[in-house]
Amino acid sequence: MRLCLLSTIAALAVFTPPSLRAQAIIAPGGRTLFNRESLVRSFVERLHLSIETPDGKFVDVTQYITPLAFVYAFAPKWQVIVVQPGVSASVTEGAGTESMTQHVPYCFADSQFILQYDGLYSRNAPGGLTRLSGIFGLEAPTGAVRFSTGAFGYTGGLVFEKVSRLRYAFTADFQYTIATENEAGLSQGNTAQYDVAPAYFIIPREQTPADASGFRRTFDRVFHNGAFAIVELNGTSQAQAFARGTGANPNSGGTALYVSPGIQYFVSRRFIAEFSVPIFGQNWERPFRWRNPLRFADGFSGFLQNLWDNGADRLAQRDVFLVPSERSASLLFPASAALFPPRVTGPGPQHLSTGYKVAWRRPRGG
Repeated sequence: MRLCLLSTIAALAVFTPPSLRAQAIIAPGGRTLFNRESLVRSFVERLHLSIETPDGKFVDVTQYITPLAFVYAFAPKWQVIVVQPGVSASVTEGAGTESMTQHVPYCFADSQFILQYDGLYSRNAPGGLTRLSGIFGLEAPTGAVRFSTGAFGYTGGLVFEKVSRLRYAFTADFQYTIATENEAGLSQGNTAQYDVAPAYFIIPREQTPADASGFRRTFDRVFHNGAFAIVELNGTSQAQAFARGTGANPNSGGTALYVSPGIQYFVSRRFIAEFSVPIFGQNWERPFRWRNPLRFADGFSGFLQNLWDNGADRLAQRDVFLVPSERSASLLFPASAALFPPRVTGPGPQHLSTGYKVAWRRPRGG
C-alpha cells in the first residue's frame, strides 16, 4: 500500500504597527494581534491524498478549501472571530488503467465562532508587548453533509505572545476541543493542539549608505517594509473516535508533531505574503487511522472500506470522514492555515509528504 499526502496554498491580511505584526502561520497565535481592528482573512488550501494497494487499486482525492474569517474587536481587549470554510473536491478511484472521477461541488463546511479576551495579562513596552489571551470557541454543524462532523465542538485555550525590541517575537498556545456526538452516535474524539513559534524580524536598521554595495542596496529595497523569519513547532493529539453502541474505535486517534519553517513578507504596510512548509517529525498512530471520522462521500467511503476489509482492522463505522483539517477549517489560522492533513496508516510500505502553504493578508476597516 502506498500513501501520499500533499498540501497547499492559502491567504490573509493585517494592518497593525510593525511591532505587533508578528504572526504564527500554522499556529493560531496571530489572532491576538487584531486588537481594535476589523479584518477579513481568507486563503485557498489544496489538499491531495493518494492511496494505492499492491493489487493495483487506487484512490486520489483532491480538496480545495477556501475559508473566510471575520475578525471584529468590539471592545478593548475583546474580539470575536467568525470562520466559514468552503470546500470542493474531486475523487478518482480505479484499478490499472481504468478509473472513474467524481466531482463534489463547492459547499460550506462547519462554521466556527470564537471569542477572544486579551486581558488575562497585558503589558506594552517600547518596541514590544507581552500578552496572555484566553479563547473560547464553538463549532456548529452548519456545513453540508459531505464536509460536516454533524456535531457541536467546544474549544478553550490560552495564547501567549511576547514581542521585544521590534526584533524578536515568540508565540505559544494550547487549546483543547471537546467533540460531541452527532445524530448517528459518532464522535471524532477530543483534540489538543499546542504550538511554539519563535520569530525574528528582518528589516534594514539604518539608512542605506551612499557608497553601499549592490547586495546591501538590494537587501534594503527588498526588506524595506520588513519580514518575519519563523520556525514553528506544532503538535496535535486526538483521542479515539467513538461510536455509540460499539465504543471507541481502537484504530483511530493519535499524535502528530511537525516543524514548520516559514516567512512573513511585508509587501507594503497593508499587504502581507506568507509562506510555510510543515515538515512531519513523529507520528504515533494505530495500525489504521483517519484523522477525522466524518462522512466524505458514499462512493469513496465504500471503496476504502473494501480496500481494508481484508488484511487490516475494520473501522468502527461504515462511513469514512474526510473534512477540512481542524487547523485550517477551524481557525485557518495555521493561518493560513494550518496544515494538519488527514493521515492514513496501514500494513505495507507508505509514503507521506506535505507541501507548501502560501498566504496573503489584506485588511478591511480599521
